[in-house]
Amino acid sequence: MAAARPARGRTRHATLMLCLAFGLGNAGMTSQAVWVASAIHARVLPTYSIGLVASIELLLLALSTLVVGRIANRISPKPAIVGASLAAALANVLAMAPLAGAFVAGRLASGVAMGVLLAMVTTASARRPDAQRILTFMQGSVLIIAVAIFATSPYVAADGPGGVFAVLAGLAGVTAAVAMLAPRTDATPPPVEPAQQRSGLPALNLAPLAACAGLASIAAGAAMIGTFFLVIADGLGFGRAATAQLLAAIFPLSLAGPVISHFLGERLGLVMPIVLGMAAMVLAIFFLVRAPDLVAFGTALAALCSLVMFYPPYAIALIGRLDSSGQWASAAVAFMMIGGAFGPGLGSGFVQSKDYAAMATTAIVLVIVGAGILITAAAAGRSRT
Repeated sequence: MAAARPARGRTRHATLMLCLAFGLGNAGMTSQAVWVASAIHARVLPTYSIGLVASIELLLLALSTLVVGRIANRISPKPAIVGASLAAALANVLAMAPLAGAFVAGRLASGVAMGVLLAMVTTASARRPDAQRILTFMQGSVLIIAVAIFATSPYVAADGPGGVFAVLAGLAGVTAAVAMLAPRTDATPPPVEPAQQRSGLPALNLAPLAACAGLASIAAGAAMIGTFFLVIADGLGFGRAATAQLLAAIFPLSLAGPVISHFLGERLGLVMPIVLGMAAMVLAIFFLVRAPDLVAFGTALAALCSLVMFYPPYAIALIGRLDSSGQWASAAVAFMMIGGAFGPGLGSGFVQSKDYAAMATTAIVLVIVGAGILITAAAAGRSRT
């Protein structure tokens, strides 16, 4: 019993480290809605340039996740998480400097650092026997951090995006401190095929590859709305400050996604929750851009954010079942980020023309196509096993 208690304590500390690191990595994307709107308002750069910087940041985040995910099994998680967290802190401090070049360099460096974090924690969690459960906890940490960012946004982003970057730098510092104190959690790498040992690449398996492509399409559709929802609210006449304050109050409702995922578990399998989540996401996007008032807008957005938190544990666990090496599970996050990286670029044109209905239609098409690819890949993968 005495030995079991310290073991449980080490497990909880390791879980806290994974949740904080995953939340920080995803904050690079979830915080974009705040700092993009603030940067546009402060005219840090032209609107299209700001959208382009946001897209490139997400693309670098995705690519670093993909590259590091290929070798994550060979890297000790603790020092990698500490180093990446400290790098993210420094990058966000750099982005606070009142220079356009520093702003751009800081955002791009932050994307790389947070991609390393996501690769390490996703690979480690996907290989655990309780992968769906731990991924649900990690999604919950993403939502809690997002609530904190939106709750403080009327104050920290009032005069520009620097305050948002300060929050991210502080969070990165806390993550680094927790990781430094965490026990060493190196795991024995799973057996790999000889071809994988030679190349370090995931074995060519069309089912998880297609599933990852589907996730990228879904993420692109969600990011089109998620990156610009404060701008959409302002365009609908609700005002950025009032919208941010309301969202801080109702955003805890978004915890319904991870909570339902946790209690539902795999009672309906892994595919059916994804199908239901995608159908609800389409409805949330449709009604969000047609909201008659701020409360309806906030409710639709909270539902959308809840659904964005709901389906990834099932999708990543599903891909983990299609590929036991864990490498495609890590790649799944990268593909989601690659898809998300196209969101700001695709959405910026609609923002300039203020054609929010067309933006929603495009996002819905991307979600439906992605869901279809993901479900088809799952069925093909099951038929092979």
